[in-house]
Amino acid sequence: MSANSNALRAAQLLVTLLTVLAIGKAVSLVPMMDQLELFWHFKAGQIVWFAAKLAALVLFYFCASLALQTVPDRGGALSFAMSVAEPLCALVILAMAQSLFWEILEPFVNTTGKTIYYGSVLALIVGVSVWLVLRAYRQADQLVLALSDLAKLRPWLAGTDKRRCRQCHAAVSANAHFCGHCGGPIPQTAQCQACGSQVAADQRYCPDCGVDLQQSAPPTPPAAAGHDESAA
Repeated sequence: MSANSNALRAAQLLVTLLTVLAIGKAVSLVPMMDQLELFWHFKAGQIVWFAAKLAALVLFYFCASLALQTVPDRGGALSFAMSVAEPLCALVILAMAQSLFWEILEPFVNTTGKTIYYGSVLALIVGVSVWLVLRAYRQADQLVLALSDLAKLRPWLAGTDKRRCRQCHAAVSANAHFCGHCGGPIPQTAQCQACGSQVAADQRYCPDCGVDLQQSAPPTPPAAAGHDESAA
């Protein structure tokens, strides 16, 4: 099934969901529905609104599933998010459904029944949570790739690949020769082969380690030079 077809069906389900909720709420507000009892002490309006919310939860699950299928899987963080979205939706629906069913069951259960009910709900939540963890584990490599790509953009986001013009102090790119704001020349930099420090291109010696940048060899230490002269 194509992405466009899934998107169309998801939109149809969303419209149906909203329509069901609107009709259910409108019917439950009719005065006669509050006077008519269907099951024990439940009013007809309560039953209609319960059925509308339950149908909306089912429609929401299928709508979310179709909507996820319309998103192209291109790897990275998007693939990870799509993988965990379905169990997350299931957790949300489960939390809402248990509250919905408890409104109906509460008048008919005692303490033991309440314990059994919440124990069953807890078991379902644990099961869906395990499903979520397994999905996240299987797609963890995609998240790692996305984080590594983000780390590559960190210098650009932080602006560390830019320098400042000495005349107007405007930010300029690292490989700029002239300032784009005032037109002033931008001193070029080079890297010391001995210590890796950034130095001006017209400097002969590294200010950090003292190496001759033209020869790319560290100078002879004074102590060693004195030892050689005494030996001679």
